[in-house]
Amino acid sequence: MIEPVLDTYFTLFPPPSFHLLPSIMSSMTSDPSNPSASTPAEAAASSDVMPIDPWQYIQHLQQQVSSLSKTLEVLQTTILVSPPSANKPTLKFPTPDVFDGTMENTDAFLTQLAQYFEGRKVFDDATKVAYTLSLLRGKTAGKWAQAMAKEKESAEQLPAWVDDWEIFMLRFRGQFSDPDPTNTAIHKLGLLKQGTMTCDEFNNEFRILMVDTGYNDPALIQQYKAGLNPNLIRQVYGLAQMPKTLEGWFHWAARFDRQQRQYNRETAQKKVFTPTTTTTTFKPRSSAFSAPPSSIPPTTHTNTYTPAPRQSFPIPMEVDSTWKRAPTRQVICYRCKKPGHIQARCTSAINLASMDYNALQAYFTQKSAEHSASPTGPTISSSVSSDISSSSSTTTTLPSSDSQKDFM
Repeated sequence: MIEPVLDTYFTLFPPPSFHLLPSIMSSMTSDPSNPSASTPAEAAASSDVMPIDPWQYIQHLQQQVSSLSKTLEVLQTTILVSPPSANKPTLKFPTPDVFDGTMENTDAFLTQLAQYFEGRKVFDDATKVAYTLSLLRGKTAGKWAQAMAKEKESAEQLPAWVDDWEIFMLRFRGQFSDPDPTNTAIHKLGLLKQGTMTCDEFNNEFRILMVDTGYNDPALIQQYKAGLNPNLIRQVYGLAQMPKTLEGWFHWAARFDRQQRQYNRETAQKKVFTPTTTTTTFKPRSSAFSAPPSSIPPTTHTNTYTPAPRQSFPIPMEVDSTWKRAPTRQVICYRCKKPGHIQARCTSAINLASMDYNALQAYFTQKSAEHSASPTGPTISSSVSSDISSSSSTTTTLPSSDSQKDFM
């Protein structure tokens, strides 16, 4: 690849021929101990051509150096932009994720950008800025990218952030990064617990947060033990020599966690014992007086477990509930005092429950007179007669109007 470029260069810029150069070179390589050797001045005097001016010779050398420098730059550019060899494998770097402006994802997005630019050999600041703006989407980040594009279009002079990656990063972090990363990291580190995470996952989360806290190693160890599961802490404390550094705690906690999880997987793979029903078949012995074995059906006995019947004892809370199992009492109407129905279904026009003593006495006196005048009439029910006897045997004194006012 380099030889065609050199041929083209020497075709366009042939090297100048200097007649004094061979004689000077021969004089420089001659043996100084030989006095018969000619000096450069003698070689120039013996030449048939007139010598050139030394200053012109120096100018020619400077032109040659300049031409060779340009050729070197062309060769370096050709080598850098030349396609890779077919035998050399090329690595494919994944493109960064689209950024929507969420503050928690800012550091992860910038890390992906740095890895992508380094892997793809992207060193031009303008290219980095343009590619980063193309990945900003969503309501927050997309609007900010549109504002930056409008700022670039409306400015009379090109803004400094367009071709300066550091200036662009200052504006990007000021817009989307956490304004107080130290306190945020301290707060998140205090809330971080291992829980159902593996110890390796917990260690990675802890490493991300501990950088911004500014804590030293002893303080970080205390925070790490506060979030680690208690069973792992006990196993680490069971070591003959306790770890004294945070990395030591990372190592031993992760190691014990892997061993415990491996033991749990192996234990879960064991089969669980399930009881089975045993069936025993008895076959009678054959004899001369018995029927052939084929004609006698085998007797099968199945051993099954039957739990013993549960003995019933009185429940403490139901000791006083035996009245529920007593025979049902006769229903008596509260309105007419007759059996067989309740007040809601009573069709009688007389409401005995609402009568006072005088009204009840007058009512039963009238009923008694009617029964005495009509001997063939219906008899008074037992309930009504009992009420009459009770009312006649008991004398009730109703309070006067003045005493009623006192009770009011």
